[in-house]
Amino acid sequence: MHHDETALYRRLRRMPPAMVRPWLWVFDFDGTLVNIESHPNQVMVARPLLEDLQQLTQLQGHTVAVISGRTMTDLRGFLGSIPRLWLSGDHGAEVVGPHWHWVHGSAAASTHHFAHLAPKLSHELSGLPGVYVESKRYSLGIHYRLADDETTEALKKTLATMSLPSGLAFKHSHKCIEIRPLPGPTKADAMAIIRNQVQSSGVGSVALVFGDDQTDEDMFNAANRKDITVRIGSGTTITGAEFQIDSPHRVAALIHWALATSN
Repeated sequence: MHHDETALYRRLRRMPPAMVRPWLWVFDFDGTLVNIESHPNQVMVARPLLEDLQQLTQLQGHTVAVISGRTMTDLRGFLGSIPRLWLSGDHGAEVVGPHWHWVHGSAAASTHHFAHLAPKLSHELSGLPGVYVESKRYSLGIHYRLADDETTEALKKTLATMSLPSGLAFKHSHKCIEIRPLPGPTKADAMAIIRNQVQSSGVGSVALVFGDDQTDEDMFNAANRKDITVRIGSGTTITGAEFQIDSPHRVAALIHWALATSN
């Protein structure tokens, strides 16, 4: 993995023009486009970033997608002002784009489990300070960003002894333990669906994939040889991404650069 940001820009300059081979920009949300906050509700999307994303969707040959663990309602609240943007929520369980809507079969079949589990888990974990349960339609998130180390260990021990309904499993992400359906969906599923809808017949597309979390590794590993994959973060980690940049601020700078050089 290249830690030198200039290597990423050199690679981008060598990309085939989007008019020749369409570019598919794929972004995670928290930790990639915006900073991770103590509580998901505290996140703010900067106006210049919204404007740049909208401009990027309007460039011929460019498609922009945000694939996140957040609910579709959350994503629309933050990004719904961008009409041509593709969105995928609940780690690929649902995909919405221009004249397109898709829901993963196993996720749709599991909604009754999540509706039952959410209040049950909220009650059982209420004694753990800094832990809260996020109820979603196609998954559940058990957040512990505000918990201390002792509480975090207590949470993990509690969940280790908990049995889940058939077809559900625990998945770990950044300061969150998800309960999600098996098999799939994954963010890679959503990326493949969007790619199928937007690529040009005969020439395919080039994907530029940005993510910061373990759940984004599915997208990195599913990328084609000519795609560009970028892990966001300053630390050393094992990843399938080819490049690394430090922060969402640098992602915003790269988007702005791409717009400036497209003119």
